[in-house]
Amino acid sequence: MPTWSPRPSQMLKMVAIGVFIFAFWVGLGFLLSKIPYAIDYMNESVQDYLPSCGLRKQPLPHYIHDKTIRIMWEGRCPDQESKLFFRFNNTGDFDSPSGYEYSQLDVKRHLFSANIVNVPSNTVISYYVVYGNGRKTKIYEFTTLDEHNQIRLGLIGDSQLGVGQFKRLLKQLRRHQPMGFIHLGDMVQHAQHLRDWQTLLFAPLWSVLFKDRLIPSIYTSGNHDWFAKRPNFYLHDRERTFFALTIAECKLIILDSERQVQDQVAFLEEELANSQKHAFRIVIIHVPPWIEFWSRKDWMRGDKTWPLWVRRHVTPLLKKYNVDMLISGHQHNYQRGYRDGTVHVISGGGGGLLDRERVEEYGMYKVTKIAHHYMVMTLSRKRITLSAYSDTNVELDSITLEKKTAKRYQQETHKI
Repeated sequence: MPTWSPRPSQMLKMVAIGVFIFAFWVGLGFLLSKIPYAIDYMNESVQDYLPSCGLRKQPLPHYIHDKTIRIMWEGRCPDQESKLFFRFNNTGDFDSPSGYEYSQLDVKRHLFSANIVNVPSNTVISYYVVYGNGRKTKIYEFTTLDEHNQIRLGLIGDSQLGVGQFKRLLKQLRRHQPMGFIHLGDMVQHAQHLRDWQTLLFAPLWSVLFKDRLIPSIYTSGNHDWFAKRPNFYLHDRERTFFALTIAECKLIILDSERQVQDQVAFLEEELANSQKHAFRIVIIHVPPWIEFWSRKDWMRGDKTWPLWVRRHVTPLLKKYNVDMLISGHQHNYQRGYRDGTVHVISGGGGGLLDRERVEEYGMYKVTKIAHHYMVMTLSRKRITLSAYSDTNVELDSITLEKKTAKRYQQETHKI
């Protein structure tokens, strides 16, 4: 029986059709991945042309110091009458903070903030903002983090331009019902592009993670979040972008790897020296001291200097004061290891392009996952559990530190 074999011209047509079909699906997937960003970008752009003196950003709470919550909102005009009102545990009259900060970012962006100080632990704060000739926002509510009892936090780093992936991770994270949210830095791609802050960070948080329940946030400065003329203008105290707070009898110390000053080193040492009675100490900083994955070309061109300041000034103090854990981002994947008594975790898979090229090998990381992911951390006076999950909610890694002996790492439970 004769067999059929295509002529060369037919083969070329079949190959061309296959290439076309492949390119079509790749292109369609790329376009679909950009739809969430395009929608948020258009919504933000429309704000430039609205005539009324309304809000561009709804008032959002985040920690800037221990027992200090900052509420930030943004309007379309320099509304000098814009004010915050709040109360604790739904009792008494609404009060207003004594001090406000205002800055004009551009013609259509006017930033307002107010600090609620001496915030009690595990307390419901209700608040609203008055703006634009007496108009009011709805009343928002959230619960402050508990200083003594068990707390569950969600963590994501390096979301940057990957807003579609960021939203998928936030959707999965929401299923764990975190009581607070920590961004590990590189929240946007270009800090000086003001639209990015809404489309890449605030819009996804409001539409996904805070959709049903508002929770307080903690923000870590990344290299993409810095703009020399207005450093950290949205999310931090203007005077200092590093701070510490107590949660579940554990000390969390948030550092700024872009502010390489002696004041920050002195602050870290003071916090570590004064917190030795805390159940655990955790340091969070965007750039890790040891990076193994990067673009090889960029690494050789000078990016290998990124971790040097952290390695020289932060890690000696981790060893000196027996810090339990260091959590970082910057490198776009997941790694967990151990060095000089401290567990090191890199979590930079929040949406940015993944780092797949190995540029160094330090022999300290026991787990490596090249995947977009988020983390859930449960803190208590007895143990820390930190788990990493994929965007389909598959557990990638988990570690538990028990408060038993000085050599905790040998007694940890691992799940890989």
